[in-house]
Amino acid sequence: MARGIKFGVKLQQINVGFDELAAKTRRCEEIGFDSVWLVDHLLPIGDNPVTSPILECWMTISALAARTNKIRLGTLVTCNTFRHPSLLAKMASTVDVISRGRLEFGIGAGWFKAEHDAYGIDLPKMSERAARLKEAVMIIKMMWTQEKTTFQGRYYSVKEAINNPKPLQKPHPMVWIGGQGERLMLPLIAEVGDGVNMNWLSHEEYAAKTKILSQLCEKNGRKPEDLKRSIQSYLFIAENEDKLNAWMKRVADKRGISIEELIQNNKPIYGTPERVTEQLNRFADLGVSHFMFVFPGATDTAPMELFSDKVVPSLR
Repeated sequence: MARGIKFGVKLQQINVGFDELAAKTRRCEEIGFDSVWLVDHLLPIGDNPVTSPILECWMTISALAARTNKIRLGTLVTCNTFRHPSLLAKMASTVDVISRGRLEFGIGAGWFKAEHDAYGIDLPKMSERAARLKEAVMIIKMMWTQEKTTFQGRYYSVKEAINNPKPLQKPHPMVWIGGQGERLMLPLIAEVGDGVNMNWLSHEEYAAKTKILSQLCEKNGRKPEDLKRSIQSYLFIAENEDKLNAWMKRVADKRGISIEELIQNNKPIYGTPERVTEQLNRFADLGVSHFMFVFPGATDTAPMELFSDKVVPSLR
């Protein structure tokens, strides 16, 4: 039975030129993906050397908006510590206008200490970062919808701030908040988020966290189903087991671990199209409506095309 699920791809913007990234984004658009997402980091993360080039997230999304027609463009996720929320509200409004209403606004509290230290940006303790994120989301939504915004918080303030033009999406672009910490992030998301993005979780782990989130929504007087649910996951997909194992071994070898450790550490979705469909259906049964996939180590778009051709039709 069709579920109306949305599928996105998180593309690599490290060690890649803009023209190549734009071509991959257009290909994702052509084969039917709903969205493309970029990370918001100032230094490379993962397996990449610290000197590797990385394109800045918001500038790149703005440029991609001008080179695409219908695919939605998102930040997975914007680092709240990098920009004052009033500036971020203005930037996001501009991208939504340039893209003709295709912005997916993802935001998180920030975490990567090395880039904060290198760029001279404070990284407060987690409790403060969560409190700052809450204030930021409040200011951003106000600036997207009000003629003038005045807000006095503990960490941020604006006075009669004007943000024109407003975003094209009404009442405003959806705010996806990335996080899954049960003490600070899930309560925050239940209070001010429009959607939640969790990552690298098994079905059982996701079920436990989404249950807590639903209870928190009810505590805040919200219907749990009004909060959209998404998950970010590695996706390994191939026509047969030999190709699948070769791909996963290549990624595991690069990290100096076994395939079993790769699976244990990252909780990927993997298998033939039939097996992948089964795994996605299990997440959909838990309320996931949006999937954001990373195709680790993929040398071309063939896995994306296989997924689009063999899996997507049965889930939409």
